[in-house]
Amino acid sequence: EEWDSFVAGVEMTRQSFATDDMTWVIGQHAHAVLDLDPLSALLFFSWFAFAVVYLKRLATTPRPVGVFSKATAFDLCALAIIAPLAIEAVTLTRYFWPHYAQFFAPFAGIGAVSFFVLIRDAKPRYLEFLSRRKSIAIFLSIVFVSGPVSDLRTRLRPSKLDIAARNVTLLMERHGLKGDFLAPHNQYAHVKLKQHRRGFPNATHTNGITIYGWWHEMNVPRKYRLPTNVDEYCQMLDARGPELIVFFRRTPLVRCNLRQYDFYDVSAEARLRSDVAYYFIRKSPAPAID
Repeated sequence: EEWDSFVAGVEMTRQSFATDDMTWVIGQHAHAVLDLDPLSALLFFSWFAFAVVYLKRLATTPRPVGVFSKATAFDLCALAIIAPLAIEAVTLTRYFWPHYAQFFAPFAGIGAVSFFVLIRDAKPRYLEFLSRRKSIAIFLSIVFVSGPVSDLRTRLRPSKLDIAARNVTLLMERHGLKGDFLAPHNQYAHVKLKQHRRGFPNATHTNGITIYGWWHEMNVPRKYRLPTNVDEYCQMLDARGPELIVFFRRTPLVRCNLRQYDFYDVSAEARLRSDVAYYFIRKSPAPAID
């Protein structure tokens, strides 16, 4: 049974990281870059600058010294350049979400620190005006401003995911619901509103189960009680679903015959200005989570 669990986990991971849509992946990279807060932007920019300058210096300096010594050259290249490029190559051919930028954070930190060491040793003319105190002051200013700037940007230009989370809250307030909810195909709403998923698969696996049919031959151990197809997922929703089930687009799960729920088609409700497409409200109290 433990081996079945391991095989199932490997297969789920493989299927979750599988796509042929290179354009979509590049678009997700662009979203990740545009959503960086000022501190992260400084970190990644310094990392990129280090990679360019360091490789150029290694190629043009016959006898590297200081941070360019032979003892550290390979380590820095491997940690700050080769390893992240390998991860990037994998994501470009498979799958990427903006929050996957965290994969690169450790390498960016190494690259950024190395960049500032490089600047200290090289002392380029265009940075001569920067004393140590000025550098620390600028860095601390960016640290303290980064959070408020990100919050302000979210308020002025909320993302589709932020709007989705807000609309879930509006739905619950509208119907006087105080319990939990489930957005089967949306993970961010649960993270944003700090609500669990009542043991249901995350959004990516839900897509694999209900839209792509990736799990239909999977032998999931009984103790996990996870569905492997649309019918089993529907049964799980009817038996263990929360007070509110929300869909932002039409999927096979919308056609579930949920006897414990009332069904609502938002396209027929002009009063609700929302990108929510369909939702279900439980008639009876939601079962306790065991």
